[in-house]
Amino acid sequence: MASQRETESLADSVVRYLTEGQPEKRGLEVKTDGNVIHTIFQRISGSQDFKMSLRTRKPIRNAIVCLSQEEKVILEKKMPKTIPAEMIQIPVKAGRIVIRDVLPCSCTSLQTMKGVTYC
Repeated sequence: MASQRETESLADSVVRYLTEGQPEKRGLEVKTDGNVIHTIFQRISGSQDFKMSLRTRKPIRNAIVCLSQEEKVILEKKMPKTIPAEMIQIPVKAGRIVIRDVLPCSCTSLQTMKGVTYC
């Protein structure tokens, strides 16, 4: 069941859609790696905070979900595991986004990153 906060967020989005119309096709495109199969949103304005929702293609233990731009990590979330049936939700502050181009979204396992300097 949706929480009150989720319900209010959805209502705000509906009001914005009814008053402002369809969002622009321009904006920041969210690109995924092979481990992330679905994101909500596929495009963002970059001018306001949002909640990134995503699903992984397969279960991943000791996972790191990472949003980055131009080799700079904007946000990362470490998780003990991910499963495809679970929607991962990550709040993103607009002030963290540095350019208006593409926002890569990836998910990988800490085990595959041994010996790699990360973030």
